[in-house]
Amino acid sequence: MINIDLANIEKNLPHLDSFSNYWLFRANGGEFFTDFKLNEYIGISWNEITIDQIKKCNNSVNELKRLLYSLDKYKSKDKNVITNNSEELDLFKFLEDFDIPEISNSIPRKISNAASQLLRFVNDIKINDTVIVPSKNSETLLVGKVTGEPFEFNEEEKDINLLSTENSYKHSGYLKRIPVKWMGSFQRNDADAKLYKLIYSQHTINNANEYRNIINRALFDAYILDDSELHLTYHINKESGISGKALGQFVSCYSELYELLSNDSEMQVKINVQSPGPVESTAKKIFGGLIAFTLLAIGTNTVYAGGKYSLKFGDFELTIDSNSFASEHRKNKATDLELKEKEKDNLAEREERAYNLAKELKVPVSELNLDLPKNAEKALQNSLNNDPEYKKSLEEQSKH
Repeated sequence: MINIDLANIEKNLPHLDSFSNYWLFRANGGEFFTDFKLNEYIGISWNEITIDQIKKCNNSVNELKRLLYSLDKYKSKDKNVITNNSEELDLFKFLEDFDIPEISNSIPRKISNAASQLLRFVNDIKINDTVIVPSKNSETLLVGKVTGEPFEFNEEEKDINLLSTENSYKHSGYLKRIPVKWMGSFQRNDADAKLYKLIYSQHTINNANEYRNIINRALFDAYILDDSELHLTYHINKESGISGKALGQFVSCYSELYELLSNDSEMQVKINVQSPGPVESTAKKIFGGLIAFTLLAIGTNTVYAGGKYSLKFGDFELTIDSNSFASEHRKNKATDLELKEKEKDNLAEREERAYNLAKELKVPVSELNLDLPKNAEKALQNSLNNDPEYKKSLEEQSKH
């Protein structure tokens, strides 16, 4: 008998949360994309001002603008050097407070933008926040988690990969940095078109919270959200002429499969009617979603066909014969199925119906040329690889 540990599958899926912020962070038009990626950081310009100086502005844009205005870094079109004359600084404050048009499109506007971006960099981006960095032309988007506080890079040190690949990519030289652990990347053309509005915004740092679901789905086709929701994205690969009947059959059978095994009718299914396109399911009960997916994988994929399977999740155990379904044994001490005693008599019938549904899904899966979520398939395969009986079954299949 082949054993599948559903808890192990859950453990091997990415776990995300909806409490941290998402930020689109530009790498100077993608110029420093490779530097950010290899050296695991994001950084910002204006080396003349330190993190401590920014913090001392107490999150005041006006205070930081006055400080930036006083730096020699910024040159006006009419002057070679910005003055430190206090009267001119006071005049600048007066003009800025009244937003005089003559200055709003010149130096002060640029200083204002720089001040707001520096404050956001130092004060708003927190540990565990997610950052998205576009490459040149925004063709690839790199996604990672912030792992530490902003810090000052020592100019005398070398970036980790500088010595071995010194001439292969351009280094930013930014001193103000935030450490990041990159989780992966995705192609712009593979993501939802709604993301384009974010990608083509002009600021260095942009809040991307309203796009978090699109970003999560583009990066991971299977993940756990807030330890309470299972998100799975199936991929329709048929190029044209999607059968409404096949699509409807898939959604109906898959939803019923989940409901039979979880006593929950709240599975949400979102469909992109374009072809090819995604079909995303959200299961409020992780256990029900995992067992529905596993049965779907066993029922529709010939790789897993044949033999008996024991699906386990905590104290729950379901034994099935993938050739002729047989519910043999079930332990139900403390699972989220919350079955009453009188329901147990119908349990075998419900489970047989669930597996038959999984087999029925072969038709729409084939017609839609549907791919299962690769992250979930990988987690399932890892669980199977840990089972000696599964290895034996593969050896036996290879002999025939």
